[in-house]
Amino acid sequence: LAGSFGELRTSHFHAGLDIKPSKFNISGDSLFVAAPGYISRIKIQTGGYGRVLYVDHPNGYTSVYAHMMEFKDSIEQYIQKMQLASQSYEIDIYPQKGKISLPRGAFIGLLGNSGRSYGAHLHFEIRNTVSETPINPMLFGIGPKDNIAPDLSSVTIHGLSLDHQETHFSNYPTEKVDNHKYTINKGAVSIPAWRIGVLLQGWDRMDGASNKNGIYKIQMSVDDTLRYGVTMDSVNWDETAYIKTHIDYTDKQDNKRTTVRCYPMPGNELNIYESTNRNGIVRLYSSEARKIEIKASDFSGNISSILFDVKRSNKMIKNTSSFEKLIKYNSPYNFKLGSCHMSIAANTLDRDLYLNYSESIDKDHTIYSIHRDSNPLYKPMKATIPIMNIDSLLFDKLCAVLIEEDGNLTFKDGT
Repeated sequence: LAGSFGELRTSHFHAGLDIKPSKFNISGDSLFVAAPGYISRIKIQTGGYGRVLYVDHPNGYTSVYAHMMEFKDSIEQYIQKMQLASQSYEIDIYPQKGKISLPRGAFIGLLGNSGRSYGAHLHFEIRNTVSETPINPMLFGIGPKDNIAPDLSSVTIHGLSLDHQETHFSNYPTEKVDNHKYTINKGAVSIPAWRIGVLLQGWDRMDGASNKNGIYKIQMSVDDTLRYGVTMDSVNWDETAYIKTHIDYTDKQDNKRTTVRCYPMPGNELNIYESTNRNGIVRLYSSEARKIEIKASDFSGNISSILFDVKRSNKMIKNTSSFEKLIKYNSPYNFKLGSCHMSIAANTLDRDLYLNYSESIDKDHTIYSIHRDSNPLYKPMKATIPIMNIDSLLFDKLCAVLIEEDGNLTFKDGT
């Protein structure tokens, strides 16, 4: 595999399996339908999934075949008629139920590299037909042989306030003590905080491939009691934005490091976590160490684990940070900064935000600085900025751009 289900991508969870071609990065392998059914949707676009087929099956599931090079001849002929009728290369059509029926194992086309794809492969999904929720194809017995346990790279520990603000940050590379067993800092850590959250960096490998795929299951125990668990069996489309809080988004932005939080944040509404009576946050004591064990397993049951002790440092850190406004994560908020109006919808944040902002003048330009871009937002924040000294005839030519630190400009949608 080039990618596993639930893998942590930049802005979403991977919704299927990325299956490699028989020859490295060469398109053209024959593709066959996984089970009997009928083609319910055909979509062709220059980006996204490129050339993709959706097949509905009588058992209530839909299989998806994306980034194809071409479809079989009868489907191609049908598509060409639809393209001519719509006068468009890009189409999204829903054939009548049963119009294009397929027996199990029927040839449907060739593996390719169409759409937003960076190498020849088949992106394969299984969805619930009614809800369209993606489901891990490995639950249906689809997947390669795997005898390799996950690799665990590092552990991050956050000191936390009562409202989940980070008061301390430490990252520890793992140390291997046995075949699939790890520790950090020679097994003992001291943290200047009353409460901590633990994060794990790691990936899974499979037989005969070097790809760093996502980990199927993670569990964390504290003093031999399960306190956190996540399993990648399915992820709803409308929850995919919460990947920004499932990981440490700030660490990802600042250090290009992807770590999974073993403590769900207050604003995290993902339904992938095990139902435990705890929230993953660990209380620390100066006189007694807490034993923390994290187990990471792949779908085949290969397990790696990391074990270490952590206690509270006698030397605590005083929080001296300042802020302008306190925004509750589950409430809407509107504020004005000079002549700029800002609006944040409820449930946009992963926790309460101690907001900093400022207004300054640079030559003849007004600069509005609003917090940091490394803080995650589930939904867009709305900003209304007055347009001054510009001919009204040019209004339809205006656009908003993001100026990166290196000076590059990125277009931002707006009206």
